[in-house]
Amino acid sequence: MQALEAKQTGEYIAEQIAEQILTGKIPGGSPLRQEELADALGVSRIPVREALQILQSQGLVQRLSTRRILSVSMTPEKLRQSFSMIAQMELAGLQSILLAGKQSAFQATVARSRGGELALHRLLAQETPNEYVQVLLNNACSYYLNSALRHAEASEERYRRLLLADAPEEAALAAHFSALAESLIAGREENR
Repeated sequence: MQALEAKQTGEYIAEQIAEQILTGKIPGGSPLRQEELADALGVSRIPVREALQILQSQGLVQRLSTRRILSVSMTPEKLRQSFSMIAQMELAGLQSILLAGKQSAFQATVARSRGGELALHRLLAQETPNEYVQVLLNNACSYYLNSALRHAEASEERYRRLLLADAPEEAALAAHFSALAESLIAGREENR
């Protein structure tokens, strides 16, 4: 039971650190020291260590051969590319729902859902029949979309309409994710 709690704490801490990296509050190339992070967050080093491992797997921190850990530099171009890839993953998720013949049930669930746009992205990830794409989309929700949606204008209804369309609209989905990336980039500029 204790390991489960530590894992949940580690994931929570990873999301908090990711938010700071993605929004530029932690600049690229900043050293991330377990002891300092643990003290700042009021937790032990174990969940911080786990959080840094999660962030390394997400490409948000880099572990050097000297064992030092640095935040990565998230340039506007890297963010645009990341959000473009997330759009492609969501398109693949929507297409797999169509191919599985689950479009009507998915659209009914989308129509009933509440909880904001992030909840809709998580719903798509959950309903995608491809387990690998589910994992990728869940990671995108936890680290990239969560941060971007804090800076974006209200776009939930526009996104809901995309999910309720009879066929996935690739250009509209790409434009939506491009707008999310630009919102995050604008938020980063404010943190400079």
